[in-house]
Amino acid sequence: MVPETIFLDLEDLVKIALGGRVLVHDYGLLESAAAVQDVQTSIDFYTTHLEFTLRSSAAPAFADVTRGHLRQL
Repeated sequence: MVPETIFLDLEDLVKIALGGRVLVHDYGLLESAAAVQDVQTSIDFYTTHLEFTLRSSAAPAFADVTRGHLRQL
C-alpha cells in the first residue's frame, strides 16, 4: 500500500515548524515570535546559518529578523 501524498504550502510548513504560532498578514508576510534565553546568539544563528537579515535589534530584550516573506520576532 502506497501512502497518500500530502501537499503543504509554505504557511502550513511554517505553522508545523513553529508549533502553530504564526500570524499571516494580508500582504503575504508570515510572522512568528519565539522566546529565547540569549537574543544575540539567536540573531547570530538566524543570520549566519539560516540566511535571515537582521531588521532591528534591542538586544538583550528583543530582535526582529526576516527572510523573504518570513519574519521571526
